[in-house]
Amino acid sequence: MSNISSSPTSDESDEYPQVTQADLDRATFRVGLNPSVRKQRITISLDTNLIEYFKSLKKVP
Repeated sequence: MSNISSSPTSDESDEYPQVTQADLDRATFRVGLNPSVRKQRITISLDTNLIEYFKSLKKVP
């Protein structure tokens, strides 16, 4: 997308280059894909003293 054929007309056009027909011809369009899983729930066991220590840190102003 390094071919910019027209001059910018506003500040926004400096931020995004113009999309040409050649860019669209090279593009691969993906429709209807499921979003990727980004988080996974886990369970851990922590020592009670460790939990109490971090709880006490919260209470200090």
